[in-house]
Amino acid sequence: MLRSAALKPHPALFVAALFVAALAFHSSFPGLLGVDGFFHIAQARRMTELGIAPEQTWMAHGVVVGAWVDHHWGFHALLMPFARWGLLGGKVATALLGAASMSALYLWLRSRKVPQAELWALVPLALSWSFLFRLMTVRAMCLSTGLLILVLHLAVRGPWWGLFLAATGWALSYHLSVLAVPIALGAWAIPRLMKREGPSFAHALAGPAGFVTGLLIHPQSPETVRFFLKHAAIGAGDPSGTEWQPPIPSEFWMHGGVLLLLVGVVAAIAWRRRAQWTPETVLLVLGALAGAALTFKSMRFVEFGAPLLAMAGGLLWRDSGRALRRPILIVAATLLGLGLLANARTAREHRHPDSQRTLAAAAWMTEHIPAGSRVHNVQWGWWPEWVFAAPQFAYTVGFDPSLLASEGPDKVDHFQKIRAGYYQQAGPAIRGEFGAEWAVLGLPDPAAGALLADPSLEVVFQDAGAAVFKLR
Repeated sequence: MLRSAALKPHPALFVAALFVAALAFHSSFPGLLGVDGFFHIAQARRMTELGIAPEQTWMAHGVVVGAWVDHHWGFHALLMPFARWGLLGGKVATALLGAASMSALYLWLRSRKVPQAELWALVPLALSWSFLFRLMTVRAMCLSTGLLILVLHLAVRGPWWGLFLAATGWALSYHLSVLAVPIALGAWAIPRLMKREGPSFAHALAGPAGFVTGLLIHPQSPETVRFFLKHAAIGAGDPSGTEWQPPIPSEFWMHGGVLLLLVGVVAAIAWRRRAQWTPETVLLVLGALAGAALTFKSMRFVEFGAPLLAMAGGLLWRDSGRALRRPILIVAATLLGLGLLANARTAREHRHPDSQRTLAAAAWMTEHIPAGSRVHNVQWGWWPEWVFAAPQFAYTVGFDPSLLASEGPDKVDHFQKIRAGYYQQAGPAIRGEFGAEWAVLGLPDPAAGALLADPSLEVVFQDAGAAVFKLR
């Protein structure tokens, strides 16, 4: 076997570089990546003001109204110390948590004696721009990725009680924590099928028990279980938003296709030595295949598909017994570096266009509209910005528009027609169907002309970023 002339920076330096790079990335542009971060920062800020389980008052319609559960509660709790600094605090927290998650991936690879662990740790970031984008967005993924890696580690090598605690913390932070159940069961069952030593049966129980415990000790329990089941069913049956859609075939390579191809090549190389594969390798290969299949179904699953593919690839490379000469390592490191820079640039291009576009309208609303009033937000995608800028109002539609379907198809139909400027007079529909006397519209918008000229709507405020209407 060739001796690998690996590039081996000191682990502490590599981890420090990850944190510096994450902070530098967020400081390279104003505002946020995407729009969801506005809501998460607003919710963390609300928790600092009203307690750890504040009542939901931001939505007037939808399945979550009246029994809304903060299924990102653990993430919001960690975000609380940063929320006082607004968007800047959210970006710093996300950079720190995202870097910690990638550090966990790197340390996991090192602990498994994967050759070139540094390169394998960069693979998800360099070969999937959507993974980098979601990791650096102010949302629970920056925390959940690290918890996924921690649960995988503890399911195989840690104490059962450590796995239980990690699964519990994960369940408090993100609903994808349900993955702790198959991970724990798979880590216990696969070694027995291969007639190898493996974790105890206590580990098989610890993952599911931790997940259930996290739901039960949630500050808003027992509604957590109901919300999890209903929210998951609606998300699976009527997905909304681009993240729920399958990737366009021509763009799949940018989301994770190259990563899947790389792991496939490594798996083919390692196939001859499959007798040397460890149960953990088999567990990660199965997990990576499931993650890749789900990523084909919905782009949002790249958030765990990409790290699982990198972890499986690293173990397969280790088990293959192969090594790379230094010139090849240098080429590989260069290509990964270029891919990382390109993906960072692509992610930045998808950043939020203007984080201050609703502030002037929100200031007018705060001065002229009584707190607690119901406001019809014409675009559901702007809802996070409105609750960040003017959280004292109840907006008619938030989160995903599919949640509105719980009140019947007519509500969805009216919302879509108002959104498209279909009605010559939208006021009666807004008042009759949504019970609002005010409406807000983000600008620019294709329906702006029809709504601004609507005789049933009085324009009481307008600037380049938004318009506020009072129903006549």
